[in-house]
Amino acid sequence: MATSSEDHTILKLQNFSREKVHPSAGQRRHRELQPCRSGVHKNIADRNKVNRSHQSMPYRKGRKSQYQLKDDFRLAHDREPNRVEIFKIGRCKELPDGNEQWVDDESMSRYERIIQLSTPSLDSESGSTPISAEAAFVSVMRKD
Repeated sequence: MATSSEDHTILKLQNFSREKVHPSAGQRRHRELQPCRSGVHKNIADRNKVNRSHQSMPYRKGRKSQYQLKDDFRLAHDREPNRVEIFKIGRCKELPDGNEQWVDDESMSRYERIIQLSTPSLDSESGSTPISAEAAFVSVMRKD
């Protein structure tokens, strides 16, 4: 059977998950457990919520980062993906019948514009020369 101090410690650990170290009187340090939704954490969460509301093109991969997407692409295709490919992976789902489903029309139109800028035109009279995929991405999406 656990002692009362062990019960108290277990209870503290169950109710709180972050520790904050405070200097106390003299040179001693005192550990105080802080709840997860302390003022600082709540402010960060609120700021993130506001920032997410400004996003115009949703990301369909959830918590999976772009670095993880790059690694998955590299393993599947044995080469480095460019930013255009990562953009498409994060916002377009390829359906079993071969069609594509975009998260929104804005993402699809920007992707098509990038492809249009980076693909040579069949019309030789247009005189437009294609630019690199990276330059087309920056042109359409603006510099990060």
